[in-house]
Amino acid sequence: MDNSTQDSPIIFFNLLQRLLNPVPDSEDIFARSVALSGNNVLISSFFDNDAIDDDTLTAVDDVAYLFDGATGSLLQTFINPTPPTANPLADQFGFAVALDEDSALISAPLANENGSNGGAAYLFNTTTGALTQTFLNPVPTGDDAFGHSLAMDGETVLVGTPLSDRGAPNSGVAYLFDGATGDLLQTFLNPTPEGGDLFGDVVALDNNKVLVGAFLDNEGATNSGATHLFDAVTGNLLRTFVNPTPASGDLFGRAVAIEGDRALISAPFDGDDTTQRGSVYLFDTVTGEILQTFQNPSAMGGEAFGLSVALSGDNVLIGANLNDSGGENSGAAYLFDATTGQHLQTFLNPTPEDSDLFGNTVALDQNNLLIGAIGDDDGGDNSGAVYLFQKFQPPSSDLIHVSFNGSGSIGDLSFKDDDILTFNRQTADWSIYLDGSDIGLRNSDIDAFDLLPDGSVVFSLTTAATLLDVGAVTSADIVRFIPTSTGRNTAGRFELYLKGADVGLDTSDENIDALDVLPDGQIVISTTGAIQVDDILGTDADVLILNPPALGAATPGSWTLHLDGSDIGLTNSSEDVNGIWMGESREFALTTKGAFDTPSLQGEGDDIFRLISSSLGAKTRGAVSSLWKESMVDLEDNVIDGLAIVTGEATSFR
Repeated sequence: MDNSTQDSPIIFFNLLQRLLNPVPDSEDIFARSVALSGNNVLISSFFDNDAIDDDTLTAVDDVAYLFDGATGSLLQTFINPTPPTANPLADQFGFAVALDEDSALISAPLANENGSNGGAAYLFNTTTGALTQTFLNPVPTGDDAFGHSLAMDGETVLVGTPLSDRGAPNSGVAYLFDGATGDLLQTFLNPTPEGGDLFGDVVALDNNKVLVGAFLDNEGATNSGATHLFDAVTGNLLRTFVNPTPASGDLFGRAVAIEGDRALISAPFDGDDTTQRGSVYLFDTVTGEILQTFQNPSAMGGEAFGLSVALSGDNVLIGANLNDSGGENSGAAYLFDATTGQHLQTFLNPTPEDSDLFGNTVALDQNNLLIGAIGDDDGGDNSGAVYLFQKFQPPSSDLIHVSFNGSGSIGDLSFKDDDILTFNRQTADWSIYLDGSDIGLRNSDIDAFDLLPDGSVVFSLTTAATLLDVGAVTSADIVRFIPTSTGRNTAGRFELYLKGADVGLDTSDENIDALDVLPDGQIVISTTGAIQVDDILGTDADVLILNPPALGAATPGSWTLHLDGSDIGLTNSSEDVNGIWMGESREFALTTKGAFDTPSLQGEGDDIFRLISSSLGAKTRGAVSSLWKESMVDLEDNVIDGLAIVTGEATSFR
């Protein structure tokens, strides 16, 4: 599968909130289950023994928390309505949760309300916190795990009971209830019951279609797995989905999701005994046809790719909680396009540690997605954390300005390494923005620049030069050009913008080769080699920010590491960052001096790629995608060595 992204603007998700257990303690299992509806986020903490009842201000056990995703504020704490007295944690209240508009559904699969460990599920009003309905196991057989899985669509409630002995020991069953009245509407029995199938371990519900997984079904091979589709109105079996490539232990049906006429079913250990890379299948529920097969973009196996899945619109989210990118079993999740099958974004654990299990549970709607990390240790060992990402639409970036490391031509337009060119993405037209030979740069190469809102241009040169109005400058200096005209008849004047030596740029490796100036005046750079300023030791793939109190011939300032290139896979000599632009919401456009190879995208030195970051600094994380590819135009082997993007019109020249 091609893991790159297209050149058109793509919607990504950016980290909005990190939600932690409000009353953290070791082994709370916060994030065992999560649910999402609009801005409301529901998170279980079913071994929590330090929570506080807001009404009585007393300690309670087994809880679920409702958060406002926009602000991160805690809205409600739901507690077990009938907690056992001997062992308050015994019911496992919060083992599974579901959320739909103003209703929160929370299970207690070991509750004794209807027989020993018969199980229960509770419906709460999210606004008032009041209990509105209790659902009990209709046919308890003892230790059934009623409520092991939940789904909700409007006023319809689906409860999985995988250890029910109806049909065979632990073959499983699922029940459909009316959420308003509590009435039992349908009973879905395992169509091919065998002992230990665990039918009902996972369930999904949408628009009168019920999807029930049986991941230990022996259809095709031992524990190969199966999933069954039912009509919620009639109770009839509509279709059985079997593992397309059955093998022992694939666990097809370990996670499921459904929306409209599409069913998403995972097989997290699909593959041979060596790789077990995992597969997730998108089926047409009407025809049974496989629409897409999603496979782990990571080359490594055994990551449990598909342990959790979610489906919303054109987006498919897949958890791989055993991914080792940030540490052993730190976890990852992947976003795909449901229509094209294209891999859109990789979510790595923003605060990775061994055994965080980021991706153990996921949820997705049109504008937000959730990823749980049940093993996160910030509040104590395995206290848990949940990350909320929000949809982000990058700006259209209609005008891309570039400079090249050599001379060449594009159609009838010739250019040299001292020129700045403009590419209009809407019209696909090229033009000269700044003709370097007109202003005395004929023997100099502009290798870093930015366009300021007032129409002036700041730039740095590859080598030392002498410029009119300024005098001698080095490759670590930044010059400002104030034009009176641009294009093929460029004219204007120079002034010194920053003296590199004044801020610690005093070695040959500290040649500025990437430059951007932020609206608040901070200066963003990368260098051709190693950089050592303040207490920072950086490489040519790192991006630093200078906060200058003043500019000109005597420039003081302080440095911070803004982007660690190695964290996004830029570790080779050809992956020197030599072009940078920063947009809003942590968006970057980057170029490198040669071929680059990140975990989610590969390209050449004449490509531009986008990074949408979830964290920055010494632990840079984010999604890498293609912004502009050389294949759009023949650049005659020239490498982009300067970059600026205009998302709005500049003001008039001073």
